[in-house]
Amino acid sequence: MMRRLLWLLLPLLAACAGTPRPDPVFNAGPTPAALASGARTLARGAPLQWGGTLERVINLPRRTRLLIRAHPLDGDRRPLTDLPATGRFLLEMSGFLEPRAFPAGLPVTAGGRYGGLVPSPDGRGLVPLLRGERLESWPRPQGGGSGWRIPRVHIGIQGGTGGVGGGIGVTF
Repeated sequence: MMRRLLWLLLPLLAACAGTPRPDPVFNAGPTPAALASGARTLARGAPLQWGGTLERVINLPRRTRLLIRAHPLDGDRRPLTDLPATGRFLLEMSGFLEPRAFPAGLPVTAGGRYGGLVPSPDGRGLVPLLRGERLESWPRPQGGGSGWRIPRVHIGIQGGTGGVGGGIGVTF
């Protein structure tokens, strides 16, 4: 019986294992595109956490601005670069950031406070400004895909009048 149940569940587990899923907690706020278009508003100074891929580094006196193409975040706050972009935003960090340490395409996650809408450095409209308090960079994915799948093991046991059953699932 247990062996039959395992064979029935195996295709289901395999189908679910590699699907990247945005985390609802880390993606609860407005997207950069929604703010830039005026579809959503946000008070200046409101806390935000966004991530995506770096497009450009602009060093200014006493601060650095990073233009980032936003993507949803997974449960580990890593950008899911395989999913559609959710707009662009400008991250402003105090101090100098070495551009060679932040090449184009680098996946990053940033946390900070909303600073309003500002002109995009490339002249393509307005983008939200995130006054950065935290910046994390992630290794680039190898061989395509978002590359961040950390295995998680789930164990379940169930009992009833027909007997006892259980199963193990692994998600990536």
